[in-house]
Amino acid sequence: MNKTAKRISAFSAMLILMLTAVLLLAGCGMTAKPAEEIAPEGPQVYYVNNDMTGLRNTPVEIKSKGDAMISDMFLSLRNGDFPDGRSAIPESLELDHTAWQEKTLVLYLNGDYPKVGTMKESLLRAALVKSMLSVAEADSVVINVNGNPLTNEYDAEVGNISADDFIDTVMQNETEQEVELTLYFAEGSEPLLSAEERYTTIEEGYDTAALAKMAVSLLIGGPQKESLRNVIPAGTEATDVTVTDGICYVNLNDTFGNQELDYSYRLPVYSIVNTLCAIPGINMVQLTVNGSADIVLEEGLSIKAPLEADEELIR
Repeated sequence: MNKTAKRISAFSAMLILMLTAVLLLAGCGMTAKPAEEIAPEGPQVYYVNNDMTGLRNTPVEIKSKGDAMISDMFLSLRNGDFPDGRSAIPESLELDHTAWQEKTLVLYLNGDYPKVGTMKESLLRAALVKSMLSVAEADSVVINVNGNPLTNEYDAEVGNISADDFIDTVMQNETEQEVELTLYFAEGSEPLLSAEERYTTIEEGYDTAALAKMAVSLLIGGPQKESLRNVIPAGTEATDVTVTDGICYVNLNDTFGNQELDYSYRLPVYSIVNTLCAIPGINMVQLTVNGSADIVLEEGLSIKAPLEADEELIR
């Protein structure tokens, strides 16, 4: 065989070897789609990560049988100790009882349920449904809160919820972020105030004054808890809210202070003052009515000077 023939033979052998390698790689799945994520097996309790942007899960041992499994899972959800996160369930929320509609599990909850449409509520709902479906032989879950079917922000019933309705990470509006405020309302007939934790969204880059204005607006709007009552006189509006050197200045319209109340004006005054002083950066509150602080609302209660929070009024 001459040199030219040898070169052709060597080139042919190399070409065959390269084609064989390509076919082998293709046969090994180089062009195959990635395998789908495998759902964890067994009961899983879902909880919120520390920055409240998504869910984590961990196996949990449920020894009970039947509907008792649902109750035990709820307790694991609410009372679990999660070193890298927190429970999505408020301590005051209770599972009253359960029911079945064919393959749908119905949960009857009583207590403080977060406002629908907030990140906290979205995470709670996702954690609750995914945890329950990991232990119950159900295809979906229906949630009933304080005797009423769960509704969305448009007052339409949410209905059946399946695990596929959620993604583990709940994305926020790119221009908003969620904040937690402590609002003070009256409870019962005693002249005392009780705190209500409220989650709401506010534009990113907000300052203390914007947060204070949001708090006053929510306060005037009233509580979410049925056990609490609003003590701000009806028709009250905050026409201006500013913060300077740790003092929050709140100007109210003349509806405030001009109504006869069946309780002391100390309650609406300190409902506002205690709420605003719970915001970092605010130490005192100066109230004015139509721009004037030269007002005595009742004997011994003047707003001429800035007021500090009154802890003795808190239940």
